[in-house]
Amino acid sequence: MAAPTNDFLDGMMWALSAGGALIGIGALRLHIKQADDAVEEPDRPAAKGYSIMIGLIGIFLFITGLSISLLWPFNFGGGVYNVLFGGPAAVGGLLLIGTAAALILGNGLREISYAAAVTGIYLLVDGVAILKYTLTTAPTEAALLYGGLGVASILSLPAFTLKAKAWKYLFAAVVLVSSIGWLIFAANASLSHLQPPTSPPPA
Repeated sequence: MAAPTNDFLDGMMWALSAGGALIGIGALRLHIKQADDAVEEPDRPAAKGYSIMIGLIGIFLFITGLSISLLWPFNFGGGVYNVLFGGPAAVGGLLLIGTAAALILGNGLREISYAAAVTGIYLLVDGVAILKYTLTTAPTEAALLYGGLGVASILSLPAFTLKAKAWKYLFAAVVLVSSIGWLIFAANASLSHLQPPTSPPPA
C-alpha cells in the first residue's frame, strides 16, 4: 500500500469508530417520538450538537470513500480492495450526512433507517467475501467488524420505526461494541503503518 492509501484507511477506521460512538450514545440519550418521527423538543439543541460532528465525519468518509472509488489506488488483487473499502465508506458517509441533516431539522431517523438497513446487507456481503476470499491481513477480524457494522445498520430499522425501546437499546449496544472493535483495529493499523523503515532513508 502506498502511504496516502494508508492515510485514507487509517483515517477512515478512526472516523468509523468515532461516528459509531456518537450514533450509539445519541441513540441512548436523544428521545425520538416514533409516531411523529421527530426529535422531542427539549432534545433538539442536543441533537443539533450531535449532528455537527456526525455530519463532519460523514463528509470525511464520503470524500475518502469516493476518492478510493474514483482513483482506484489499490492496483493489486484485481482492484478488489478498492471495491471493499471505497463503496461502503462512500455510502456510509452519505448515511451519516443524512442523519446529521435529519437531526438538525428535528426529524426522526425512520427514513434514514430504511437506507441503513440496505447498507447493512451490503456490509454483511462484504464480510462474507472477506472470509471467503481471505481478504486483508486479518480476515477474521475484518469480517467481524464489517459484520458488526452491518448488523447494527440493519437493527436501525426496528430501532427507529418501532415503539419498543428494547430495539433502540439493542441497536445502541451493537453500535458501541462495533465502535470499540473499530477503535482497536484502527489503533493496531496505525501502529503498524507508523513503524519506521528498517533501512536508513536515502541520502
